[in-house]
Amino acid sequence: MIGSAISECANTDAILLERKSIDIKFQDVSYRIPQGRNAPKTILKNLNGLFKSGQLTAILGPSGAGKSTLLNVLAGYKYHGFSGTIYINGKVRNMKEFRRMSRYIMQEDLLQKWLTAEELMMVAANLKLSNKTSTEKKKETVLEILELLRLTNAKDTLTDKLSGGERKRLSIAIELVNNPPILFLDEPTTGLDDLASVQCIALLKSLSDGGRTVICSIHTPSAKLFAQFDQAYVLSDGICVYQGYGPNLVNYLENIGLICPTHYNPADFIIEVCSGEYGNFTDKLASMANTQFMSACETSYEHGIIYDDISEFSCNRNHEVPILFQFKTILFRMWKQMIRDTNHMLLKLTLHIVLGIFVGYVFYDIANDAGRTIYNFGFFYCCLMFFLYIPLMPILLYFPSEVQLTKREYLNRWYSLKAYFTAMTVSTMPTTILMSILFLGPVYTISGQPLEAGRFVCFYILCVLTAFISESFGLIVSSFLGIVNSMFLAPACSVPFMLLAVYGMGFGHVGIPIVMKVLMHLSYLRYSLEGILNSVMRNRGPIPCHVEEDKLCLAFSDTNVFLEMMGFEERNVWMDVGVGKSTFINILGNYLTYNSLDEAAAANLLYSVPTKFSMIDDDLTEHEIIIGSSSNEVTVAGASSTQNPQTYLFNLKDHNAKLRVIDTPGIGDTRGMQYDEWNTEKLLTFISELDYLNAICVMLKPNNSRFSVLFDYCMKQILLRLDKKVKNNIVFLFTNARSSFYTPGDTFVPLRHMLQQVEVGSLKTKIPLNSNNIFCIDNESFRYLAARSSGLQFSEEVTQEYRTSWNRSFDAIKKMMQYCANLPPVPMQGIVSINESRRIIMRLAKPVVDLMVLYEKAVVRITDHEEELQENKDNIVELKKRLYVPVMETYLKEKHVVIDTHTGHSFGIGIGLSAKPPFLDKLDIDYKYNDTNTSHVEEKFASREKIVRDPEIDNLLKKETDLAKILKKEIEKLEAQSEEYQNEAKEVLTIVSKFIVFLRENAMVSDRDPFQEYLENIIEEETVGGGDEQLILRLQRLLNRYKVKKRVTSAVFPEDIRDGMHDLLRLKNSGTTFKQLMNKKYVFNDQLQITQ
Repeated sequence: MIGSAISECANTDAILLERKSIDIKFQDVSYRIPQGRNAPKTILKNLNGLFKSGQLTAILGPSGAGKSTLLNVLAGYKYHGFSGTIYINGKVRNMKEFRRMSRYIMQEDLLQKWLTAEELMMVAANLKLSNKTSTEKKKETVLEILELLRLTNAKDTLTDKLSGGERKRLSIAIELVNNPPILFLDEPTTGLDDLASVQCIALLKSLSDGGRTVICSIHTPSAKLFAQFDQAYVLSDGICVYQGYGPNLVNYLENIGLICPTHYNPADFIIEVCSGEYGNFTDKLASMANTQFMSACETSYEHGIIYDDISEFSCNRNHEVPILFQFKTILFRMWKQMIRDTNHMLLKLTLHIVLGIFVGYVFYDIANDAGRTIYNFGFFYCCLMFFLYIPLMPILLYFPSEVQLTKREYLNRWYSLKAYFTAMTVSTMPTTILMSILFLGPVYTISGQPLEAGRFVCFYILCVLTAFISESFGLIVSSFLGIVNSMFLAPACSVPFMLLAVYGMGFGHVGIPIVMKVLMHLSYLRYSLEGILNSVMRNRGPIPCHVEEDKLCLAFSDTNVFLEMMGFEERNVWMDVGVGKSTFINILGNYLTYNSLDEAAAANLLYSVPTKFSMIDDDLTEHEIIIGSSSNEVTVAGASSTQNPQTYLFNLKDHNAKLRVIDTPGIGDTRGMQYDEWNTEKLLTFISELDYLNAICVMLKPNNSRFSVLFDYCMKQILLRLDKKVKNNIVFLFTNARSSFYTPGDTFVPLRHMLQQVEVGSLKTKIPLNSNNIFCIDNESFRYLAARSSGLQFSEEVTQEYRTSWNRSFDAIKKMMQYCANLPPVPMQGIVSINESRRIIMRLAKPVVDLMVLYEKAVVRITDHEEELQENKDNIVELKKRLYVPVMETYLKEKHVVIDTHTGHSFGIGIGLSAKPPFLDKLDIDYKYNDTNTSHVEEKFASREKIVRDPEIDNLLKKETDLAKILKKEIEKLEAQSEEYQNEAKEVLTIVSKFIVFLRENAMVSDRDPFQEYLENIIEEETVGGGDEQLILRLQRLLNRYKVKKRVTSAVFPEDIRDGMHDLLRLKNSGTTFKQLMNKKYVFNDQLQITQ
């Protein structure tokens, strides 16, 4: 190594320590590039070669011969389309180790701008040498290398002001910092004059004399330059025609009758020969070149060369520099470059100040005129457009050229991409934060926005975050495209963001298609706009209206009205979650016991569920009323009061029967969706013990016309878990209906719209909604009774209001009891079957998709193996090695996720049913219930390849020499194995389609298809990640087959689900793994028995 790094590796202070030998040998190297529908074009054709350490090797040839391609392949810069074997010191190349010891200096001298030569060298030293090396040692090393390469006089010169020769030498210098043993250079003399070219080659010669392997491609060198090379490797149309000592080239050509004229450049002569100027000698020269290669290899073998361990050359590995130190070095480099680019900084400074004042006066004092509130909305939108384009456009111009430099530095192991992109993101933050103040300060104050620190800070933070996201968006686009395409695509792609940011504003979320709702969530500008409007305009107080006759102006003087009109209703969800289930149960007991409010007030208070509330008396004094206590009821704002399902029994005198009311936790708990899932599972566990249900009562509040998102969610969570047979047993009970004159109020319209969606959907399930199954009551009479029992007194006028409430609700309850009593009971078996099917499908979906992908990969692997056998059919040694069948062996891969089911801080909830589902009755399963789960396990199918050799094939190898016959038998075995995988995949596909169709046919509303979702996600990941095209095509065909299967499958019954599980457990290649998966949920006996 160099400096301190040298002392760390070899305890010497030499500037460029002599390296131990690293020889590069390559055999049968070919390189092909695809050409669409045409056959791939072959650039390199079965090249062989040996490049020894201590030699300067030149790769020559006419244009298009493949010089740069061979260099790129050897350097590891190109590997897609490459075939062959490359050996490093006699061992097959390990790319990770090889890149640590090699450096690639490209043809273009890409150097960081706004840094001097010495500063750039110090950056390279900090990134390449151990951070334990002192700064003084690093600087000493840098100065020594600069002196060696005759760059001392230019060390304080900025890189973009260096001459061509100085730039070339500096490109070499920065890669010599950690003294790599292998150097690749792509046409290092391009663009240099004769003197600079001679100096450059002389420098490379001195480096190779130190024991390094120096390989460079070169285009028509002069005779003087050609004489400097120890070895020449000449290419013609991708074929090697000469490899050996350069000065021997003339005599070599004379042996085949090609006489080089006196005083003629041998390099020019061999290039003319390769171009066909003297006839076609390519085949003859290629044959002689292969003889040279064999001779060179035999010479190395005869001399008994013992190669050094490669690990010795990686003593100063890149990962020894911590990522945090890399980040700091790159960050300070970027900041230094930004500060020195004064023109750019002044332009940004001027732009922010001038546009800030200009935009401010365009919207002058607009926030203080209610008649121009809509224009104030346009002001905020204009600010977001500023922070969309101002950070975005410079990135699109700058980063495409920076990418090329980044590729070179990353390939040469300067830093990790994590450190680079983190530093790039952080480097722009200070200027963005400071410049944003210069723009937002003037526009905010001049436009007359409220001068409140909290509002301005929120406005400022949201704008700055928008700028950061815009920069990231620009980086994504410009990482893949050039400057021209980036400048076209990024602004075009930002238009949908702009349109979706304001889509639906003015009429709320009512009537917006589901697709548009999903797309709206993809626009980061929409989140910014919503945040800004709520931060600056919410609860501002009255705004002056200069035109009093303008009704719209008068309405917009209250900014909250404007926000509601734009669809930004205030989201105090917890206020609308509770519908008074517990209070209803309490008053129900009183309704069924007493005939009037006065009779109930004279008797002892009847209550079943403890409750707590506040009440205001006639003197406006607040009283807290507490009736009973229970750990099953909580009073957390927004949370469901009822924690666990509870049964309450009442006597029905008119029907000579008992009424069992099951109180359940509510849906729409603001503590998180996991609570809704948990509460639903509790309910299913509870009711699974029952034989039937007479009615399902859905309790709602009236006048919730704008509460569509949570409303839809709550209703669909209920209907999702119900059998179609229940549709006529659903009743809708509206509580607190006194405010809507005992009608459903505004809730009726969204409820009807949602039920109509179920009716016109693919399931065609019509749920009745009419005067027969709608009941409206008021719970306030129980609050009156509870307050009276606690000592509160009410005036006669107030008492009369409660009497009216009692009478209206009493009549509604009697009608509801009569209606429910006449309904035919619904067996619980169907509901439990549907929900357990759903649970099993959700549990199996991802493992099944993983298995299907493994099947397809196994088929692709067998196809590739067949091609390998065909390619090596003439190579007996290689063919014998490959006479085996690659068999997929599946196993279950687990990931544990810790949860806490008591506090709700969880990533998943696992609750089982206490009753064995009816459709699993014929499976010998020990079905256990556990409600104290503290961990959730995510399972995934994985596979490992098992090599299976056929004894029959091995015997044939011993007895027969007819390889064609043996090859045919082996291919038949492979095709049989492939067909077995494909048949199993079809069987699994059929089973899964039946599972999904069962839910589709029996559930009240359709749930998502997790199997299809997972499969589509995998296809997208493989496509974006540049996966195997053959695998992607097979997965796409699998998805299409699955969709067809779902369409043609019908009439699936619970026993079909049982049979499907039975078939999964019988699969030859994955049945055991399925059994392991199901054992995680169901405890099986030692021997699984399924009786018919």
